[in-house]
Amino acid sequence: GTIAQPEGRPRLRSLAGGRADGVLAGGNLSLLAASVGTDDAPDLDGALVLLEDVGEPAYRIDRMLTHLLRAGLLAAVSGIVLAETEIVGDGPTFEDITFEDIAFERLSGLGVPILAGLAAGHGSDQLTLPLGARAVLDGTGLTVPDPVTSDI
Repeated sequence: GTIAQPEGRPRLRSLAGGRADGVLAGGNLSLLAASVGTDDAPDLDGALVLLEDVGEPAYRIDRMLTHLLRAGLLAAVSGIVLAETEIVGDGPTFEDITFEDIAFERLSGLGVPILAGLAAGHGSDQLTLPLGARAVLDGTGLTVPDPVTSDI
């Protein structure tokens, strides 16, 4: 069904419109970037990629996204879902820059839909997401059309 924001959280924002479907993959940006060139690097071709992190300054977020792009890990994704991520001020940063600002600047060239603000990751009241399940992204939200659990 629809993956709905917890009550009281801001609405999801479409940074780049469109509709996409694929396997929901990804997760922590730092871990994805560190996996490049290893046997553990995920195959993100055709995936809806979830990105989130915690406690990173703007320049590190920029570096990790650039690294994923240069390594080709994001070249064939079907869409991007940005989870709530707070930028910290460790090192050179700008007061008003957000994770979404940096991600949009780096990822908009992929030409895929980008949805931002999902309550997933490291904060409180976070959603549990079925990584590995097929999902559909559109300008209003994220849905998982097929059951991801079964009765035993």
